[in-house]
Amino acid sequence: MRLLQLNIWNGRLDKHLLRFFERQEADILCLQEVSSYQEDLPFVLQLERIASQGGYEHVFFTPMFRYNALGLKIDFGNAILSRFPLQHTYSFFTRAAYNPDYVEGDDYNLRNVQHAVIDYKGMSIHLLNHHGHHVPEHKNGTQDTDKQMQATADYIADLSGPVVFCGDLNLAPHSRSLKPLNSLLTNLSVKYGLTTTRPPITDRTEVCDYIFTSPQLKIKTFTALEDIVSDHQALLLEL
Repeated sequence: MRLLQLNIWNGRLDKHLLRFFERQEADILCLQEVSSYQEDLPFVLQLERIASQGGYEHVFFTPMFRYNALGLKIDFGNAILSRFPLQHTYSFFTRAAYNPDYVEGDDYNLRNVQHAVIDYKGMSIHLLNHHGHHVPEHKNGTQDTDKQMQATADYIADLSGPVVFCGDLNLAPHSRSLKPLNSLLTNLSVKYGLTTTRPPITDRTEVCDYIFTSPQLKIKTFTALEDIVSDHQALLLEL
């Protein structure tokens, strides 16, 4: 099973991104900064096009807010796309709630966690996807991110069976906010010694994107891919 984790940067590099997904042939995409709307417009790549061109029949989208652009109502949030049927889906907000009337200047730190279950070789695997609280000044976390990550870890701890947790968490690998998750799951970005999850088109060198797995899952491959398709690197996991 091939899984890709990526903050798609609202699909700005749309053609590169679609070709990248086609090359990778991932079974599962865990994506952040995803837009969903019905019209095919050139200024932003939408979820519907990613799913259609990639052949992903099973799509789970959880928006954080809705805004208006060019007369369209566009939802913005997190998405799990899968070639495997999603046996169960659920989402919850770790901060605030969905805003259906978002305008520039509103609080954008509306944050949710997606949870889907797939059957893989007779094993039920819990997939969780999250875009972490953004603090512009640093990736060290705050009391707010402490609470959100603790709530996420508590939710995961109550699950029965193996877990894969993905996301751009906007946190440094050994930040205080990540301690609950680091103690519960294997942080592959740390285990495999990633030094950055940012591509050279940015001026940042930092690790802020993650895949965590339960210890019982056997990892074939884990790497940060160098393809420039966003302001984040894609993480590839093979089980």
